[in-house]
Amino acid sequence: MAHFNTVFNQLLDFIPRHDFEQFVHAHEGDKYSKKLSCWQQFTCLLYAQATNKDSLRDIARGLKLHSKKWYHLGIETVAKSTLADANRERSAEIYQKLFYELLKRCKEFSVKREFTFKEPVYLLDGSVISLCLKLFPWSRFGQKKGGLKIHCLLSLERQIPEIVVLTEQKFHELKIAEEIDFKRYSDSWFIFDRGYIKYSWWKKLNDHRIKFITRTRTDTNCFVLGQLIEPKDENGDGVLKDEKIALFGEQGLKEYPEDLRLVTYRDPETKKIYKFITNDFDQEAQVISDLYKARWDIESFFRWIKQNLVIKSFLGTSKNAVMSQIWIAMIYLLLIYYIKHQTGTNLSISDLCKMIDDALLMPLTLIDLLQLNPENARIVLTRASPKEQLTLC
Repeated sequence: MAHFNTVFNQLLDFIPRHDFEQFVHAHEGDKYSKKLSCWQQFTCLLYAQATNKDSLRDIARGLKLHSKKWYHLGIETVAKSTLADANRERSAEIYQKLFYELLKRCKEFSVKREFTFKEPVYLLDGSVISLCLKLFPWSRFGQKKGGLKIHCLLSLERQIPEIVVLTEQKFHELKIAEEIDFKRYSDSWFIFDRGYIKYSWWKKLNDHRIKFITRTRTDTNCFVLGQLIEPKDENGDGVLKDEKIALFGEQGLKEYPEDLRLVTYRDPETKKIYKFITNDFDQEAQVISDLYKARWDIESFFRWIKQNLVIKSFLGTSKNAVMSQIWIAMIYLLLIYYIKHQTGTNLSISDLCKMIDDALLMPLTLIDLLQLNPENARIVLTRASPKEQLTLC
């Protein structure tokens, strides 16, 4: 039988197969399997992510067009019912562990960007994926809503997640944040929005030498202890005030009894005034403002994955099926980042995803694929690819 070394085969080669099999064994993923193993399930769902297939029917139809390549991908069946059963019954923790194993390989990556910082900076936030309550009753939030929440600690330097946690929407971000192992992140920065205001949690960050920046709320009760710079005209732009403060009130004095810093900043473009609270007194006030501005990267990250990964329509309605699909989507994201940084390509992540989509099951090397111009890659690949025969089964 002729061997097809497709782009998809090369993607799968990046997966630590030995570790994957250990995770499957630990969760007895293949215990009652006859035709569709965990590896085959993973292959089918990764194919769905790479080609933006959002239904089991589309996955089966797409793979049947390339049935001659099943053997080399390790696939035996793409039956919808079998795949649906696997999504419902196979533990999503298998793919969660695979994500974190693959993440270890991405630790050395860094992204060139306008704003850089010598110490590790992490952006903390959560984002909701709305779900239909009738189809996903386990996701109930309130009386009439359903939803899933992705909690993420994003590395500013690498632009990939350091921590990902999936929960129902009812779980507050702070509950997840409090479970972070602070010892791992000593001498680094955490940037987060006003949803993470809890003074006792701030105290734990400070005790572990983690510097943080967040914004004040309208009900933030504080007392000014002194000015760190001469206040500027309130109608000016940039840093207007830099003050040493103490939290006031019974809760603030009890839960965070140490000094904090309040930086008041007016955006030159929008003319909007922001107030940032931090436990750092060493950096210039403008740097504090720039660091918080970098928090927008995590908003961009959530927007990108929702637009480019298949995580808004689901292949199953059970909690396990939804979790499995999202973990495999995050694995696919890591694979794309891994390829980009290992090959040194100048292609954007979006362009790289589109080109892999077009060429996924073609007998090309990744190096040859990345040398194509993304603007005309589809035309070139269409002309170069052999005609496939539809296998009816």
